[in-house]
Amino acid sequence: MKYNYLKMFILIAISPLSFLAKAVAFGFTKAIFAQSEKTNFISSLIEEATKMKLLLKLNLNKAHINSIQPKELIAGRYKIKDPIGSGAAGNIHVVYDTRTGEKFALKTLREGIYSKKELRRFIREANAMATLSHPNIVTIENLGWDKNRPFIVMEYVEGGNFKTILEKFHSGEINLNTLLFYFADICEGLRYLHERPNPIVHRDLKPQNILISNETTDDDGSVRNVLKITDFGLIHLDTESTILTSIGKPLGTFVYAPIPDQLERNKVDSRSDLYSLGVMLFEAITGKLPYKGDSDAAVLSKHLYSEPDFRNILPEIPARLITLTKKLLAKHPNDRCQRAEEVATELREIATPSAFRASFSRLLAAA
Repeated sequence: MKYNYLKMFILIAISPLSFLAKAVAFGFTKAIFAQSEKTNFISSLIEEATKMKLLLKLNLNKAHINSIQPKELIAGRYKIKDPIGSGAAGNIHVVYDTRTGEKFALKTLREGIYSKKELRRFIREANAMATLSHPNIVTIENLGWDKNRPFIVMEYVEGGNFKTILEKFHSGEINLNTLLFYFADICEGLRYLHERPNPIVHRDLKPQNILISNETTDDDGSVRNVLKITDFGLIHLDTESTILTSIGKPLGTFVYAPIPDQLERNKVDSRSDLYSLGVMLFEAITGKLPYKGDSDAAVLSKHLYSEPDFRNILPEIPARLITLTKKLLAKHPNDRCQRAEEVATELREIATPSAFRASFSRLLAAA
């Protein structure tokens, strides 16, 4: 690629074109090669994902995955540093690329013996992520199979997670206007996932899976950090005929999971992610979760049969936002908002006037 790039520039330089024509030609050539490199990068990721699938087919019924060791070198280039957490399907470590010096996040399965079904879930995540490209989705950098272990290398996002934003709102550090634009940003990421040619349902949307990057955006006139949805270990592809879980056993964090869809219908779709978004909105406007209990069974039961208590809403919350939250938490998906774009539009329409009311009520409280 680099040889062809140089060759084209030399040919343009020695051509009889005018200076202006050469400048234009240089610009077009650079743009074409930049797009070509991006396309080749995505193609290489898809190729690696295909290899992972083929390796899985060669496996009989199960595989033993070894644990990650400190300072271990993965795929001959990614040096393990510190563990930074765990996701739905594995552990995540900070790694340094010994070739470029860049910092990334590397995800692998935890140590243990895995069935083909469990390995398929991890590889499916890698395969789906290889094709994703959106500002509100964590970017995948590489993937592969090393030392009898599948791995995914992603961009490293070090600004914390959405829990931090909720805490800042409840402490008064950010206003309702900014909070609603943050929620609209999450909807943009969901819209991208849901409206792809092969739609993706995240199925484990929660504050811990929404990361805060150091990048900023000023869309809608509100300066804020860029949010990135991560952890696709429980994704459901609409092209699949079954959900990768035992019948009747929900996956994901119970307090945020779309339990009515998983247990009552045993079927998830894009509206299931909007239910989880509704749980997060309820937490934002009340400071608590809609369904709590002394056990997992109690929480599951409340998701199915109880209605959330909207009596303790924060004082500056407009009625229209309460109505939206109730709609997102409807037990049946047909009664919810149907598309992430619809929710994003509603949030943005609520935001501007609500910001004025919130500021005014706080001024009165201070007086």
